Amino acid sequence: MKFIAKYLFCLVLLAGLGLNAFSQTVHVTDLLKLAKASHPDATKYMTTNLHFSLVTSGNVNGQVVTKYAKSDGKQVESIIKTQSPAADKSLHGVIDYSVKPKTAAAGIIKELEKAKFKAVRKIHDKYKDDRLYENAECTVSVYTFADKNFPAAIELRIK
Repeated sequence: MKFIAKYLFCLVLLAGLGLNAFSQTVHVTDLLKLAKASHPDATKYMTTNLHFSLVTSGNVNGQVVTKYAKSDGKQVESIIKTQSPAADKSLHGVIDYSVKPKTAAAGIIKELEKAKFKAVRKIHDKYKDDRLYENAECTVSVYTFADKNFPAAIELRIK
């Protein structure tokens, strides 16, 4: 009986370690905060709260573009913050989040569904999985690829 209890304990422990091997560090709420924040506020949030490093920040075609990155040896993440001009000439926040391995995208999808984002499009073929979600405030595209060398790509756009 003791052997079975030890065996079960080891299985549960190993399963827990396996689940945490690629933990999701960026959430939908983080992406929304970043899209709405100014670049200085976003940089402070990224470096202080999410422990990303500032890679570069500059002006490209009249828009500020800021890139952040983080790697722990198992997982590589990058975020690019920019703006998209609207018809009324105002700028709307855009966040591009790239993460490898792509398993972190599943967590983002679960968060979107839990937050009642509407699934607008789901396209799946042997090369990729392309999903588009939206709510009244923003749209979120989630791309994953069959090739394990490609990261998952998540794009959040404020409407």
